[in-house]
Amino acid sequence: MHIGLDVHKRLCYGTVTDDQGRIVRSGKFSSNPEGLRKFMDGLEKAQVAMNNRNGRSDPDTRVGRGRRGFILGYCVHTALCADSELPIAFIVAPCNENDKVYFEPLLERVHRLGIEAVNEDVMAELVAGMTRDDAVNYLVDVGLPVVPIYNIGKTVKDPHLIARGMFIEIEHPKAGKFKVPNFPVKFSETPGEITSAAPLLGQNNKEILMNLLGYSEEQVEQLDKQGVIATEK
Repeated sequence: MHIGLDVHKRLCYGTVTDDQGRIVRSGKFSSNPEGLRKFMDGLEKAQVAMNNRNGRSDPDTRVGRGRRGFILGYCVHTALCADSELPIAFIVAPCNENDKVYFEPLLERVHRLGIEAVNEDVMAELVAGMTRDDAVNYLVDVGLPVVPIYNIGKTVKDPHLIARGMFIEIEHPKAGKFKVPNFPVKFSETPGEITSAAPLLGQNNKEILMNLLGYSEEQVEQLDKQGVIATEK
């Protein structure tokens, strides 16, 4: 059994499904522990995936009390360089966990890195002789928040983006085959898709004028001859 929660300041909206995906309960309740208990009353234990206002959903999120209500999601614990205020190391952890437990692991990561300051000269010396990918892997391993900078050619070949289906190949009547960004949001029930390349000038004139506006083919041809509409050949 699974429950999805959309958490807001005063109300939560919940849907409970069984292992086959059938909805067994759906509704709204007060955004507090008592409201959740009443909503779940009589149900078996469920895995909870909570949805915060930014749309991020994850079964490992935690709910905690903030100044004006409830908070959930993740927080980032960061060690900064005192001079440049740039991050040296970081740890991402669920909210509502004791922040103090992350102080020592952060200091350990800074010690592993072997530096106490972050600036252009220090970083240049640290990664001298490394390839871009070697440098990124090394710094990520010690907890420094870095990512490789891609050009367009590298972007479309990134394994993660390919696995996510973020690019699709389409064919244009004049430009031929080329890759374009795919629909970025992934929906299980109503997936978006790119079905065609950008149309040529006037490519859909007949379709619109005849099918939607009721013009005859002769009227459309007359408009074309008069220069009222144009169609790229």
